[in-house]
Amino acid sequence: MDLRDEIVSAYADDAVYAGIVAYLRAPSDETLGALSRNTRNQIDRYHLDG
Repeated sequence: MDLRDEIVSAYADDAVYAGIVAYLRAPSDETLGALSRNTRNQIDRYHLDG
């Protein structure tokens, strides 16, 4: 198993991190909308900081 798969597997049971991983794997309005407002704001902030 490569590192990426190990990370995904480790966070699969955590609802917050599983949602973040889902968004990072397939960024879309749908996957972003599934996250809490706080998590969306953090993702947007770090995305803009680039």
